[in-house]
This record gives sequence, C-alpha cells and structure tokens, in this order.
Amino acid sequence: MTLAEWLTFVAIWTLLSLPIGPNAINCMTAGVSNGTRRALWTVLGIAVAGLAHMAIATLGLGTLLLAYAELYLAVK
Repeated sequence: MTLAEWLTFVAIWTLLSLPIGPNAINCMTAGVSNGTRRALWTVLGIAVAGLAHMAIATLGLGTLLLAYAELYLAVK
C-alpha cells in the first residue's frame, strides 16, 4: 500500500466516522450516565478499536486470513 493509498484510506475512514453514529451515541450515553471521566474511557476504547482496524487493514491481514482458512479458524 502506497502512502497516497493509505492517506486516502485514513481520510475516508475519518470522514465516515464523523457523522453521529453508534460510536458517538455510545460516548454521549456514557457521558450522561457516568460522567465525563468515565466517558473518556469509552472514547479511548473506540479510538483504540479504530486504530486496530486501520492497522489490520493496512497490514493486509484480511487477505492473509482469506488465503489460509486454518489461520482464520485459529484466530477466530
């Protein structure tokens, strides 16, 4: 993956995550229910999950798992 492709992927992923969706609603609900401090842990969890998803996509692990069904079953 070239730098231009990766930057395009990051830009699209960021733009698609901006509208109010399940992550935003989850953060708002956590903030209202538990306060700002506890909601920040929710935000951190969502950010880490997003980074993990981007890393997996960038490294092409999905393609690897498709090629090797046994590896997919082991990871699953």
